[in-house]
Amino acid sequence: MAMILQSIIIHITWHEHELGPPLVNEENVDRFYRAYQLFARAINDFPYRRVIRLREGDMICFNNRRIAHARNAFTGEGERHFQGCYVNSDDFKSKLIYLSHKLDNGRPVCHIGNTDWT
Repeated sequence: MAMILQSIIIHITWHEHELGPPLVNEENVDRFYRAYQLFARAINDFPYRRVIRLREGDMICFNNRRIAHARNAFTGEGERHFQGCYVNSDDFKSKLIYLSHKLDNGRPVCHIGNTDWT
């Protein structure tokens, strides 16, 4: 009897210009690159794509595991300064619980959307 294995995709890290050698059997290389091109097209042609130009002093926050994000190429006009900051989701959830109890607003603590907290 053949065993069927199922895979669940947890997350995808995507950077189309930093692809290393594909970790697939040789007979699957062509299929891999066809799938890769389809995925690249789907990312770049996404109908809900939004382009936001930040101004000096602007800040943007997003859940790194729930949104595809990128920067456009730097044209060399003016200066560009990008500062990244990452917050551990456990620390974030702990602070939410603490503040919820401290504020005692009676509302349940919200779900952050990584399917890691119910």
